[in-house]
Order: sequence, then structure tokens, then C-alpha cells
Amino acid sequence: MSFSQAANVHNGSCPSLGKTATIGGVKFICMKSGKKQIWSKAPSTPSMSVIDQKLESISDTIKIKMKSATSAVDLSLNVDPKLTNSQWSKDSIASIPSALKLLSALGVKPVNQMKVYISWGGGFKNQFTPTYCQSPSGGGLCGQTGIIFADLKWFADNWGYGGVEAPYKWEMDDFSIKANLPHEIGHYGQEESAAGVGNTDYWKYDPGWLREGVAEYFKLLSSAYDRNVSYKKLHDMYLKNSGSQRCAKYSLLDMSSDNFNSDGCEYSKGLYAAELLVSKTGRVESIFDMERTIGTDTASIFKKTYGFSLESFCKEVDAYFVQITANQK
Repeated sequence: MSFSQAANVHNGSCPSLGKTATIGGVKFICMKSGKKQIWSKAPSTPSMSVIDQKLESISDTIKIKMKSATSAVDLSLNVDPKLTNSQWSKDSIASIPSALKLLSALGVKPVNQMKVYISWGGGFKNQFTPTYCQSPSGGGLCGQTGIIFADLKWFADNWGYGGVEAPYKWEMDDFSIKANLPHEIGHYGQEESAAGVGNTDYWKYDPGWLREGVAEYFKLLSSAYDRNVSYKKLHDMYLKNSGSQRCAKYSLLDMSSDNFNSDGCEYSKGLYAAELLVSKTGRVESIFDMERTIGTDTASIFKKTYGFSLESFCKEVDAYFVQITANQK
């Protein structure tokens, strides 16, 4: 071994910070250690999986469609007077145009007017929402009425802000509040897709993970366009901060049962199920196909819609979920 080769081994001295070298197929980088400069193994950058690559390609394609899309939604936007100077409210409003573009790019043809109410507490929005839609929540879509609400005080009360609006403490807070309405607009897309074919009973057969997972996927797609970032960047942030690992104990098939309590995992595990669904079909539009298919039970509607069984798909999602959450440990 020559002197130059000997220098290029782990913990050997190196000439300049940031310089890289590859020895025996292993990449090293010159880093500072105390007063010395030594070679250390360069941190590996995880390569994108085949599914990641498909999702990114699909996201890039839909972004191109969104650029030229024109919203077909008849929007009525209503803001609580208490939120006149609210940054959270301004951020919420700013998130709407991209979500409407995404609806249009996905071919959703609205039947109902979209009526959005941004409220500080229940007082304002409860004047306009049905009784069944007035329980405390950060946001919601009120059935087949076209009514969407965001209650920003709910976030202030429940996310450690002491009941007052303040600058976002965490990246995930920033994302979640800004993407709150796009999630509900994703639900609006489900409702309007069903309404377009007269499938008013669709909600009886949509599993919770599909209902919420699709809305989560919709908000990530919309936000990736709105922020001009890759889909994977938001996927990774979500995976890191959503506590998804706790959902490994629930199989997706069990989560497909009526009244199954998955402790909120219908959102996070549902997101990854929506990702796999889009990856398998190659079409973002497939997220609304279930609502456009009329039937009388979940399993047969799913098979008729996608061409593969619900049971086999659930097993694939469980395996995909183990893979992506293991990478976070």
C-alpha cells in the first residue's frame, strides 16, 4: 500500500475539508475531528425505491397539468372577523388555489358549490354548518353539502400554543395548518366524484383508510406543487413526524372493517396505502375511482374498480408499510 493509499483510510489524515475519495468502493470525506482533519466514511444517501421513483414521476406529471389547469369550482370563501389579521388564516387561504388546480387536473367536475368557512372557535362556522358537523375539530367536510370548515383555534388549543396564534414552532405545524384545507378539499373531490355518477351511498363502502388516506395524499400532492418541492420531500417529512410506526400493529384488512378503531392510523397508514394504489395503477386519478364505482359491498367494489382484490392489496400495503417505517428507525 502506498503512502497516499494509507492516508485514505478511515481516520487517516486528509488534505482539505470536504475533499472526497473512494477507496475499495467505499466513499470517504475529509472532516474535522478536534484539531485534526481525518477521513471519515461519507454518510450514505438513501436511493429512491422503485415506488418512490414512480410516485415522483407521477407527481411531476400532475404538476405539469396543474400549471395550465383552471378551477371549475364555484367557491364561496368566508372568514371569521376575528381572523382579520391572522397569519394562520392567510396561510390557509393561500393553500386553496393549488388544491383547486389539482381537482381540475384530476378531472373532477363539481356538482355542488364549495363553501369554505375559516373560523376561530366554533362560534362563526357553526352558524353555517349542519349540527352533525359542529363537534370540535381542526377541519371537516360536512357530508354532501359542499361545506368545508377550518377551526384554527382548535390547533391553538391542542398543539401546545396555549390557545393563541403564534409563529409556527415546528416544520410539521407549519405544514399541517397550511395543508389543512387541501385535505378537506381532497374529501370534496371524493364527494363530487361520487355525485357526478349519482353514487350517493359511496361513503358506506369506502374504508376509513381510503377515505382519509386519499385526502392526505391529495394534500401532499397539492402542497408539493404549492411549495415547488418534490413529493418525496413531503413524504419523508410526514413519515418522520407523524408517528406512523405505531400503526404497524394494525393490518390494513382489519382497518377495512366497519367501525374498526385504528387510533388515527387511517390517516398515516392510509396515506401509504394511497401511495401504493397510485403506484400500482400509474394514475393519480385512481384515488377517486372507488367513489365513481357503484356497488353494495367494499370488497367487490374495490375489485371491480382496480382489478385486484382488496385482501391482496392490503397485504402489499402491510409489507410496504413495514419497509418504509423500518427505514426511519
